[in-house]
Amino acid sequence: MITALAILRRVPVLGWVVLALGLLLGAQTLRLSASQADVARAKAETSKVRAEFGAYRETQERNARQALESFARDAALTAKKRQEAADAEHLARQAAEADAARLRRTAGQLQRYSADLATSLGDRARDTATASSCETADARIVRLSLVVGALDDFAAEAAGAADSAIRAGQLCVASYDALTP
Repeated sequence: MITALAILRRVPVLGWVVLALGLLLGAQTLRLSASQADVARAKAETSKVRAEFGAYRETQERNARQALESFARDAALTAKKRQEAADAEHLARQAAEADAARLRRTAGQLQRYSADLATSLGDRARDTATASSCETADARIVRLSLVVGALDDFAAEAAGAADSAIRAGQLCVASYDALTP
């Protein structure tokens, strides 16, 4: 019987070298296949990470654009409300000035009417009364003119105070509306 050692002695050294090289080549082929599989997995992971990063970056850019657009809309709305508040204040001031002018005209008319009335009553009192009663009628007319004038001044002051209060209230409301979203 032929033993394994005998077979080994019959194979020349060159055969052993070829066999060793074949085994080495087979092992290297297996390692190369494993390395290629690792590279393919790494490429797939890299592609996956790049895709996820791209989606994340797009999401962040979209969120940033939306935040910027929202900020711009809010700023425009606030500016619009401030302008509306300024316009409302201007209109209120114009209306108050027009009311004050109208009140001054009315006051002037009342004062002229009071003076005319005092003059006509004074003339009438002089014509129909005695000297002592004329002085009394004149004094009454003068007092009446003074009272009408004082009432007119008081009405002008009250109207001015009311106009100021109305303007301040409207300005406060407009400022609050301009600052609230």
